[in-house]
Amino acid sequence: MGFYVYSHKKADTGVIFYIGKGKGNRLNFKHGRSAYWNRIVAKHGFKAEIIINFETEQEAFKYEILLIEGFKASELSLCNLTRGGEGMSGYKHSKEAKEKISVARNNMSEETRIKIGDASRKRSKESRAKMSAAKIGKVVSEETKAKMKNAAKNKILSEEHKINIGAARKGKPWSEARRATYNVNKTKEKL
Repeated sequence: MGFYVYSHKKADTGVIFYIGKGKGNRLNFKHGRSAYWNRIVAKHGFKAEIIINFETEQEAFKYEILLIEGFKASELSLCNLTRGGEGMSGYKHSKEAKEKISVARNNMSEETRIKIGDASRKRSKESRAKMSAAKIGKVVSEETKAKMKNAAKNKILSEEHKINIGAARKGKPWSEARRATYNVNKTKEKL
């Protein structure tokens, strides 16, 4: 896996406003950014560019720190909130951290849940189209598919949730793949 250091430039002026380290498609991600970064992008848009590639993550971290220091020393205004070199690729939460997150979600007020739901529904068509386009061509591994299938099997839905799913699907045509899967499952039930 290769690592790289990248820049984000204001789309309208070409001025660099952020330096980061990544791998894969990280340079194009909008989630996981600071409020400061989001305000700049809302106003100017952004263009992402890989500056240099590295074999190891540590080399990329060192260069990221060096670049951030250099840009800040030259009084170029970056929205980086740290000096760089933080975070680790593939980070996984501990069991304790996962439990704390779960408790926090379960204790979330109904008002907060409604606000989160409203915010996700208010995404513009353009925003939803971009999110959809970003997923096109992504290949999901068989291992991931198996995990998703297992998680879906073990999920307990309330009756209200089942009714809402049914109502949302009502009147929508089935794809040929869905129809074929349904027919195969019905045939198995008869046997």
